[in-house]
This record gives sequence, C-alpha cells and structure tokens, in this order.
Amino acid sequence: MTDTTQMARVFARLFDAAADFDKWPLFLENLTTMFEARGANLMHFDHADNRLAFSMQYGYDNISLTKLEQLAHLFPDDPRIAYAMRHAGMPVTCRQCVDEETLHASRVYKEFLGPAGVEYTMGVHFMDESMGYALSVMRGPESQPFTRADSELFGELVPSVKRAIELHKRLAMLDFEKRMALETFDTMPLGLVLAASDGRVFFANRAAHEISANRDGFVIANDRFSVHAPDQTAKILGYIRQAVESARRGEILTAEGLPITRPSGERPYEAVIATVWGNHLRFGLGQLDDPVAVLFITDPDRPQEAPPEILQRLYGLTPAEAKVVELLVAGNSVAKASGILKLSEHTVREHLGVAFEKTGTKRQAELIKRILSAPVWVAARQQREKFAEARANSTLAPASN
Repeated sequence: MTDTTQMARVFARLFDAAADFDKWPLFLENLTTMFEARGANLMHFDHADNRLAFSMQYGYDNISLTKLEQLAHLFPDDPRIAYAMRHAGMPVTCRQCVDEETLHASRVYKEFLGPAGVEYTMGVHFMDESMGYALSVMRGPESQPFTRADSELFGELVPSVKRAIELHKRLAMLDFEKRMALETFDTMPLGLVLAASDGRVFFANRAAHEISANRDGFVIANDRFSVHAPDQTAKILGYIRQAVESARRGEILTAEGLPITRPSGERPYEAVIATVWGNHLRFGLGQLDDPVAVLFITDPDRPQEAPPEILQRLYGLTPAEAKVVELLVAGNSVAKASGILKLSEHTVREHLGVAFEKTGTKRQAELIKRILSAPVWVAARQQREKFAEARANSTLAPASN
C-alpha cells in the first residue's frame, strides 16, 4: 500500500500545485505512484470564471484531449457515470459502480477504455454552484482492481484536493495593491502565510493566527513568524529566500515540506513552503510585482472538513441531503430541521429518503446509528472536540512572551 512518507509527499505536491499551475502533473505523478496505477487525470470546472478551468492527465500519453473530445458522445452511455453522479463527493471504484460483464459490453469500454488500456478506475467528483472537479486514477488489465482500502485512502485526499483547487483559484487572483481576495482565505481550515524573500509576512489568514495564538511551536508577531526550534526557523526562512530568488530568475522550485515540532508534545504541525508566481500571468488575473512565498501550515487536530462534507464523502450525499442528515444526527426532528433549513417538511423527507437509499438504511434511527458508528465520523467528532477544547484553553490562558 503506502506509508506516511509517501502520503506526505503527495500532500506536498498537491499544495505545491495550488501555488503553481505547472506542478499539477507532478501531483498526478505522485498520486499514480502511491496507488500503483498506470495514470491519473484531473478536471476542474469553474462556473464563475472559465479562464480558471483546466484539464490534465499523467501516464496515458496515448489519450489526447482532442481524442477525448471526439469520444465525448460515448460518455452518456458509460455505465459507471450514473452511479458516480449519484454519489458525488464519495470515492468510488469502477467495480463498485458496475459488474465486469456490463462494463465490457458497453460502447465506452469497447471503443475507448479497452483500446486505451484502462481496465480499473477509482475516482471522485464534486460539484457546487461555483466550481467542480473530477479526479481519478487508472490501472491497466495487468493490475488488480482497486480495493476498499484503496478507496478509503483516496478518501483521505478528497478534502485536501478540494482545498487545493480553491487555493489555486484564489492565489491566481491575488492583487496586493487592492488587497482583493485575501479575505477569502479566512474561510480555509488550514493556515496560510504569504511572505517576502526576507521572511516578512504580508498576510496570514485566520487559521494561521489561531495556530499562532496557541503559542505551541508557531508564532506570528511584528510581521514575522518563528517556530519552536531555531534550526527549523532558519531552514524555513532559507528555503523561502531560495524559492523567491529562484522564481525571480524564472525557475520555480518544487515545494518543500517539513514538520514543526511543538513544545506541548502534541503531533507536529505540517508545513509546506511553495512559491506564488506565474498563475496570475497565465490566467490574466491579479497583480504581483514580485514572487511571494506561501507557507501552508496544518494543525493535525484542527478539523479539515465540516460534518456535511464528511457525509458527502462517506455516502455520496448532496450538500442538501448532508445538511438534513447532520441536523437529524444532532438530535433535531424533521420538523425542526425543516425550520432551520427553511425547507418544507415534504422536501426534508425527500432528502431523507434518498439518504436512506445511499446509506443502506430504512429508518431514521438506523440511519443515525450508522452515521454515529462510522469510524471516520467518530474520528472527526473526536478531532472537533479536541480542537474546540484546545481553542478554549488558548483563549483563556494568558499569552506567554
């Protein structure tokens, strides 16, 4: 399967791609390696600004985008698509969607997948009012089908892929003169710091300031940041200087990732340092007079997904269905959920009926029991409780100098 080092490398490549468009193929390459696949592809749709849409792949050089466009008429007959669309947000495998005989009998397999050497696929797609993406990995006939363990591991990447694509869009739209788009980073659950080559902080989002307020290994003060271990501070600042100076010469370095130790003994923060330069030129958006370093910092105890997002990933619920289920799991009645969501009780019950089908349950009590016993939900709940407790303690405790 994989190890933590390999997973950390994939995450580093993912956030590197968020800062530099040209690094997406490197992320797909690392993703392909992690899942012992032959290739991977990623498509991003942006309803608000089509300039930010993109599509790319790794490992299947024989499948050009032109060829995909020519074969687009086959995709509505793809027996995998109906299942995947109905379970948007949830990682699914091809054999989970359809049996082998049905897939092999389809036109999309006979005319496209088979000749291209695509036998097994695993992917996820997400769509909301403003954007959408589809990410998949593919294996050839010489390989084994993707397993449930593969799907669960793939699911761990889903929230980060969504965040990285959101960051990709927002970083491309940066405009320091007008300070536009910077406030939108405050909604992100991971810390983000934008710094000059000398380490001076231009901007830090809310999550970064909350991590700093804990005084547990990472601190922002007087437009500077420092970490607990002096050698780690020197290493980060050195890489920032090197990355920005290289970008000025036209060379974009690969992102660097490292853990940040914490005096409390809690799990280290994970940091990734990349360079923001070139996306705004590619897309004709924003203004940057000089390359800027971006430091992504993740608190392992900070929830990376909201409860509805977890439900979407686990069971392929739509955002509306997930919100209904979340309220019911929290102890609300259908009538109360109707009032909170400003929907009719009939609509709430319709969402609930679909949720029964997708979760394989028949009654509300059975549905709630299934959600509450799901390992991912339990772990996420514990994570939220731990983060809330730590946040309360950091608010009550006086800041140390």
